[in-house]
Amino acid sequence: MDGGQATIYAAGLAASVTLLGAAIAYKAGRRQVRDQAAVEHEQWVRGQREQAYVDFLGACERATEAVHQCREQADDLQARLVRQEIEIGQGQPVSMEEAWRLYDAARQPLNRIMMLSPGVVIECAVATDDAISSFCLAVQRVSQQLMLRPVEQVELDLASDKMNEVHTARANFINVARHVLTGGVTTIAE
Repeated sequence: MDGGQATIYAAGLAASVTLLGAAIAYKAGRRQVRDQAAVEHEQWVRGQREQAYVDFLGACERATEAVHQCREQADDLQARLVRQEIEIGQGQPVSMEEAWRLYDAARQPLNRIMMLSPGVVIECAVATDDAISSFCLAVQRVSQQLMLRPVEQVELDLASDKMNEVHTARANFINVARHVLTGGVTTIAE
């Protein structure tokens, strides 16, 4: 082999190595961009979840407090009826409108949770929503019956039980949501 051929082979080999290096660098760069995009997307989803969880808890707290106030009004009306300070039908009926309005307001963050969260969080959020609805219905039932007659203790106890179910469901939701936000469960499919 003479010097000219060696130069041509060397130039061809250098070009091949350069092209191969460029292809490897291109693929590595694309992989890095794709990985970075995946990390940024996970951070965005986590932020969206966190905001949905906080919004849901706030809405649930407002609804529960409104129902609790209705319950206190019903208890007061019951006590006045029992002490015969008022007659049946004379007391101011307990209005559940605000409680139901606030309960309905919790639906929007619940919908966001359903779109963004793993199944276990959705289950806990729905259980919390159901518990608040049951609490509303129990207090509403007591309130309506108070316009006709004093209610039995078992009916008052049912409303108290429903309130306790709200607190339990809310605590479960918080625990599961915290676990998801701290990395215990990261994908929607889990």
